[in-house]
Amino acid sequence: MIGTGGQAATQLEAMIAVRKLETLRVYDLNYNRTASFASCMQEELQSYGTKITAVKSSDEAINDADLLITVTPFLQACI
Repeated sequence: MIGTGGQAATQLEAMIAVRKLETLRVYDLNYNRTASFASCMQEELQSYGTKITAVKSSDEAINDADLLITVTPFLQACI
């Protein structure tokens, strides 16, 4: 998962509610925020049985991943 902003928690729960994921790696630019998010989500969503961990790079997050969740806003400029 890439991104820990406002939509991240609901996107994460939606994904693990419909898929049986063993491990989920989370990455964001700010590692402290990433670690806090992963810890909070691990506790809050423990009933799903998914191991949620923070990682320090996007490469580490996507290496050997079966799914990729990007939780970033899309802004389209008007021309």
